[in-house]
Amino acid sequence: MHPSLTKVNKVLFTTEPLVFHIYAEHELQPMFRQKLDYWPGEYKHKYLYYLYNITFPTENTQDWKKLFRPCGSQRLFIPSLLTDVDSLLYVDTDILFLRPVEEIWRFFGKFNSTQLAALAPEHEDKAAGWYNRFARHPYYGELDKLYVYPCEWNYRPDHCMYMSVCKDIDINGVSVLHGCRRVMHNEKQPAFKAVYTAFKEHNFSSSIEKDLLKNLKKLLSKTSNTPCGQIGPLVYTKHIEEFVLVEKNLLS
Repeated sequence: MHPSLTKVNKVLFTTEPLVFHIYAEHELQPMFRQKLDYWPGEYKHKYLYYLYNITFPTENTQDWKKLFRPCGSQRLFIPSLLTDVDSLLYVDTDILFLRPVEEIWRFFGKFNSTQLAALAPEHEDKAAGWYNRFARHPYYGELDKLYVYPCEWNYRPDHCMYMSVCKDIDINGVSVLHGCRRVMHNEKQPAFKAVYTAFKEHNFSSSIEKDLLKNLKKLLSKTSNTPCGQIGPLVYTKHIEEFVLVEKNLLS
């Protein structure tokens, strides 16, 4: 995914000020600056951003880097790097928010006194999870100190590639779309690519309803015979349509 696209779609729907802490390889940082500084003024005033080099502990540096891609392994050390940041949402660049980001931020208020972080399970069936089968680093097995997000907050191809196993989306729709394994770029899951393409083609100056939403519905209509498309376009468009309705009511 384009490294600045995730930032774009969070800014589109939010009404709150945002602060981005971006960890990227040194050679990619000028591209981030160029894209973010190019945004129109009415969007730029919504956010601040900080760019950081990818760094690892001096002990066993190469081993840490090889756990995932370097930018993915970096997330393990963010709590010790951003010591002045009280609360943080971590996302990779293959994430698309389909509703205002402040709505996931509110989950912090639901933590109990022992919970340190919130995660969405990788799979609905934990026996099929990657970590318990393949991880080569320490991880929390059972959720002892974690708040667990519902699956619609980390909707992955695994939730629909064989059968629909995230039942909450039938009512709640998809809140966060996670295009892991590059499905937003390849042809393995056309529904995921359709959502990504609609955001990629959206222009800041265009109407969310008449441009983004209309194009998204058109692209999704072509995926109805695919596993993740046959569950219906509404699960992907629900929150965008709700956002448009709220905006209309505010203007009326």
